[in-house]
Amino acid sequence: MPDVFYNKRLETLQLEQKILNTKKKYFGIFRLGALVALFVSLYILWDIGWWAIFIAALLLIILFTRLVLKDLNNKQALEDNERLIDINEDERNALNGEYFQFEPGAQYHHKDHPYSNDLDIFEHASLFQYLNRSFTEPGSDNLAQMLAQSANFDLIKKRQQAINELSQKQIWIQQLCCIGKRQKLTN
Repeated sequence: MPDVFYNKRLETLQLEQKILNTKKKYFGIFRLGALVALFVSLYILWDIGWWAIFIAALLLIILFTRLVLKDLNNKQALEDNERLIDINEDERNALNGEYFQFEPGAQYHHKDHPYSNDLDIFEHASLFQYLNRSFTEPGSDNLAQMLAQSANFDLIKKRQQAINELSQKQIWIQQLCCIGKRQKLTN
């Protein structure tokens, strides 16, 4: 059941979000602790000599830098996780017939097209909007072209096989969508 998949995935992602938010808090505390330790060590080691101050300062600056880098990686993971939550909520809503959050493809609508007006291929509540999950202009263009042109039996069969293969790789597809949401590509 697809809705079971999305509900379980949302539970997992929301739990991951809590863990990442907890890490974010601790990284802030640890960074502050590293700075305080730097100043305390400067005060304590002042009488021992410059070499002791230098070693302590170097070690604490390295620690602080590592904490900043880990915090930045955690921030990226938080943002990606939020995107994945959005993706799963959108897909769950689409299963319930609510797919208006996806691009309608109005820019591809042509009045002169032989069947696009009859079949609602483009515009609001269209086939394009129902199918479109692209995050790039070339991807949207490609889908629009596929929908606007008729295809022979062999091509339809190949597309069905590709869809069947991809349907087994939902997590991978979501990761790809996450990257697409992070970096919107245009022509």
